[in-house]
Amino acid sequence: MKKLWKYLFKYKLLFFTRVLTISLAALSVICFDFMMGFIVDIFSNGETEKFVPIILASIFLIILLFVTEYIDGYVMSSYIKNTVNYLRCDIFTKILNKDMKDFSLDNSGKYISILYIDIKIIEDSLLNNIFLVISSFISFIISLLFLFSISPSIVIFIVIFGILGFVIPNALSKKLIIEKNNYSHNLEEITSVTKDLFSGFEVIKGFNIGSKINTIFKNSSNTVESTKKKCSILESIIKGFSLSFSVTVYLGVLILGGYLMYKGEISVGTAIIIIQLSTHIVGPVKTSISLINQIKSVSL
Repeated sequence: MKKLWKYLFKYKLLFFTRVLTISLAALSVICFDFMMGFIVDIFSNGETEKFVPIILASIFLIILLFVTEYIDGYVMSSYIKNTVNYLRCDIFTKILNKDMKDFSLDNSGKYISILYIDIKIIEDSLLNNIFLVISSFISFIISLLFLFSISPSIVIFIVIFGILGFVIPNALSKKLIIEKNNYSHNLEEITSVTKDLFSGFEVIKGFNIGSKINTIFKNSSNTVESTKKKCSILESIIKGFSLSFSVTVYLGVLILGGYLMYKGEISVGTAIIIIQLSTHIVGPVKTSISLINQIKSVSL
């Protein structure tokens, strides 16, 4: 994992520009949540003089959401293109610089697997997920601050169950990392085996050992799929724990918000804002654990 940090921050300007754009995108979405609450209060209170301003503000916010999402997507695609290309070319150069003795220690199928399969895993599990975690964290913090200004009791409730939602699934992360590494190793093995089998196609036909070779390939394929299944099961368990705590947080916020509205301490619009903001807290609690575990499992 440590080896990959230099690639992650190779294009620092693009990286931190992406952090800025996802921050703006997250803030725009949260502004939309507030807009929903304001609209409900304006119409429920019959404040006709605010109808036109709130409609104009809504249109402006929609345009802002589109612009921020477009810029964010453009920056992300540029970052992925440059980083993945640099990573692949750097690894290829290192392979090419090996002497004959070192190069022959590994099958060429392993090098092909690293250049394409492993790098694709790095792109999906590290480069994409790291920004999803950052985006979730930013939304979580902003929403938490706004909620604290509305009701500190709701924030206390969220923090308690949020911590529980991180601690329990995190205990399974080490096992998931091991299984992910096994899966990556088995992918390299089957790539190497397949290349060797196809390279010896004439020998296979000449000695009429097709059924034996077929058995070898089936065993290798079954091993790959078995390790992938173990990873999927562990990820499902982690997601299950995360989902349970997320639903608990969401329902708890809903009940507390409803109670404050019943007591007359907040308006209907504010209750809607609370519920909407809680989704930006529930979401990160539900997804960030599995994303972080996927990031930790990446190796090269």
